[in-house]
Amino acid sequence: MPGLEMHRAAEEEGQDADTSDEEDEELEQDAMLCPGAWIGRWSRIFIARARAGKPLGHLDKVVWDHGHVWGVKVRLVPLANSITTDRVPLSDDDREGKLRLESYQIRATIQEVYVTPKFFEDL
Repeated sequence: MPGLEMHRAAEEEGQDADTSDEEDEELEQDAMLCPGAWIGRWSRIFIARARAGKPLGHLDKVVWDHGHVWGVKVRLVPLANSITTDRVPLSDDDREGKLRLESYQIRATIQEVYVTPKFFEDL
């Protein structure tokens, strides 16, 4: 899973990364097995923005090969029409539950390519 900006912030800062204690109080026991940033408040904002046709944040990320010989700067953009969701049940009586992000696809566009002098030594 790429570290798109909202997801990255949720993971690294723990800010809205998971459900709040108040939200978790009413969850079914099985729903507690679905923790993590995919179920946090940011994900519901992300889903709402995608459904409303609003722009979704991108992330520019540099990815290096294992030997740090070459790398690429890519722009990762979530594709709004690829978002799939599910619901975490709040109780046996209320099967509607809380909206949860299941998956999404991204488009990766190469912005820059980097090579170190070692790249030419290995030719």
